[in-house]
Amino acid sequence: MGYTRIDTGAVLDAAHRYDTAAELLDTALHSHLARLSFDGSRAGRSYADSGDAVRLAVERSCAALADWSRAAREIAVLLRTSVQNYADADSRAAGRLR
Repeated sequence: MGYTRIDTGAVLDAAHRYDTAAELLDTALHSHLARLSFDGSRAGRSYADSGDAVRLAVERSCAALADWSRAAREIAVLLRTSVQNYADADSRAAGRLR
C-alpha cells in the first residue's frame, strides 16, 4: 500500500471558503434580492405579462441561489467531517503502532 497524507489545514481552509461563499449568497438574498419587487402591475398595463415573467425569473434565481448557498454549507460540513475522520483514523493507526 502507498502512503497517503491529507493536508488537513488546506481542507479546513477550503471548508471556511465554502462557508464564506454561503454567507455572501445569503447576504445577497436577504439584503438585496429580497427587496426586489416587480410584477405585472408595476410593469404597466401593456407589459403585465412581461412583468410577471420577470418576477418569476427573479424568484427562480433566488431559489437557485438559496440552493447554492445550502450546498456550499453542506460541502463545508462534509469537508470538516472528512478532516475529523482522517484525524481519528490516523490516531487509531498510531495507537496500533505503540
